[in-house]
Amino acid sequence: MPKFSKVFIYSLVAVVILCSGLRECMGSDFSDTASKGLAAYGQYKYDLAIKYFSQAMEENTNSAVTYALYALRSSAYEYSGKYKEALADINYAIRLDSNSTNLFLLNANSRNYSIRGAIYEDTSNYDAALKDFNTAVQIDPSFVHGYIEKAEVHHKKNNFYAMVADCDQAILLNSNLSQAYQMRADAYRGLGNFDRSLADYNKSIGLDSANSSTYFWKAILLAENDEYFDAITNLTEVIKLDPQNAWAYADRGFCYNEVGNYARGIGDCQKAIAIDPTSTVGYNNLAWLLATVPDSKLRNGQKALEYAKKACELTNWKDPQCLATFAAANAETGDFRDAVKWQKQAILGLSGKDLVEAQRLLTLYQQGKPYQIDPNHPTPR
Repeated sequence: MPKFSKVFIYSLVAVVILCSGLRECMGSDFSDTASKGLAAYGQYKYDLAIKYFSQAMEENTNSAVTYALYALRSSAYEYSGKYKEALADINYAIRLDSNSTNLFLLNANSRNYSIRGAIYEDTSNYDAALKDFNTAVQIDPSFVHGYIEKAEVHHKKNNFYAMVADCDQAILLNSNLSQAYQMRADAYRGLGNFDRSLADYNKSIGLDSANSSTYFWKAILLAENDEYFDAITNLTEVIKLDPQNAWAYADRGFCYNEVGNYARGIGDCQKAIAIDPTSTVGYNNLAWLLATVPDSKLRNGQKALEYAKKACELTNWKDPQCLATFAAANAETGDFRDAVKWQKQAILGLSGKDLVEAQRLLTLYQQGKPYQIDPNHPTPR
């Protein structure tokens, strides 16, 4: 069965604020070596940044700079995937400036809690992340991105009402923050409120028309509500802004299928796996189309089987949608025994309308019949 992808957004705002505030406050005490570390950090050369920050610590005698260097090195460790080292550094920075009488340090400590919250979030410790993000906004209630970070964690926990509340607060502090409207749109989408979600996506795009992710999630919202032509329009905008976005091609391929343009749907899915040879959604959607399109000139059961198997391998044979696609591919090649076997396996992981339709397809395979898309109802419901 065809499927959508998920994309998550992250911000380095806490580190940027920390750096700019520190340089303004410390002036000449912020050494050339530390500046080199910041430059390397900005170029995503995290190992080099860690080297410079460590060297700057040895050169430094200013306690305020020392605290910041630990915070900055912590963030560099985080983005290098060295979470143990990242936590050690940020914990030290928090202890150091908690005892300070320096006003800058007392205010900037909220950013340290934000950085530590991000580390906890990266390691899926969402309760600890929320605790730190809450502390960050308690220390500095004007720290707008602290509310955005809280909303992001609530998103991962599917706490959509809490997401709305945090985004409302962020918008109250900065009514021109496009990211806040996008995240609130995500929350309303999760709550099933199409109109409010669409309005917030449009508001976010009005504030920042260069953010491809907003168009992407707006397209997903539209597709989920059967507005496939509008979804295609928005996914085309994603591709204009980000031509190497395999997710956008794969999902636009799905939408082309829904409006009966099977050749373009297949072409988009082929483009997705050419861009990203590990694109599960690309392989899955391409396999589904090749196995089930009503046009016999476009169907190719053997290729469908090859691509469906690849999608299953990429998901360790655990994704029910991919298993259902593999079952459909087997049915198209005439192997109904395996089609029944894998459809039964897929059914174990499905629910709701997907489960009902999967059971209907199972009956088809048990009768020795392959599934082909009904042009009037392209996606199995």
